[in-house]
Amino acid sequence: DARHDPFTATNAERLKVIDHMKSHLIYTVIIGVLATGALLIVALFADPQTVLPNWLEAALAFLSVYEVVLVGAALVEFYRASYDLRP
Repeated sequence: DARHDPFTATNAERLKVIDHMKSHLIYTVIIGVLATGALLIVALFADPQTVLPNWLEAALAFLSVYEVVLVGAALVEFYRASYDLRP
């Protein structure tokens, strides 16, 4: 844990970057679980002959694309943090 490491415990900038990354990753996981759960429910329980409402299809597509964007942003955060957290 960065808060117990003597090298990073007193560096407010490092702790800010780590906390931001942690909250971003938690948010990404929550959105991913919601998107995957919604798609799984539709895949398992929707009748193939039934046409889904347009708003539901748009919401599922939005969640899927949003998850990809969040994962991309997390990769950028990791890359940026690899430079910001260097000694």
